[in-house]
Formats: sequence, structure tokens, C-alpha cells
Amino acid sequence: MTDIKDVEKRVNELEIRLKRVEDKILKPLDTNEEKLMNALYDKAKELVLKNNRSSVIFLQKKLIIDMARAKKILEKLQKNGVIKTNQT
Repeated sequence: MTDIKDVEKRVNELEIRLKRVEDKILKPLDTNEEKLMNALYDKAKELVLKNNRSSVIFLQKKLIIDMARAKKILEKLQKNGVIKTNQT
């Protein structure tokens, strides 16, 4: 019969292995997402300054992105002082 300590030890070992696998797989995805968001931010900044317009819908249409990304980019533009809060 397997001792509970053995089971706990095995579970801990598997959790450690799973964490390593997740880190290998998910880290590149995070890096790629960050690069994409940086590129989208730069393009959004250019569009907003050129067109003197800034809204979630405007960014969605111009960048062909989903609402969540557009909102995140708009918030970053506001935070960085590119646009004023009441400009949206």
C-alpha cells in the first residue's frame, strides 16, 4: 500500500515538472504578445496624433483588433500623456 507521504512527494515532483513545462511554453507567448502590443501601441499613437481622434471603436477599426486590446492601448496612451482623459 502506498504511503500518503509518497503520494504527496510524487504530486510535488509533478507540480515542479509542470511548472517547468509551462514556463518553457508560455514565456515565448508572453514575449510575442508584448511585442505585438508594443507595435500596436506605436501604430495607435501615430493614428491618434494624425487624426486627432481617440476612442476604443476608432482603434478597433483602424488596427483591426478586439475591444479589450483597443481599451488597453487607449488606457496606456492616456497614462503616457499622449491623450487627455476627456479626449476619448
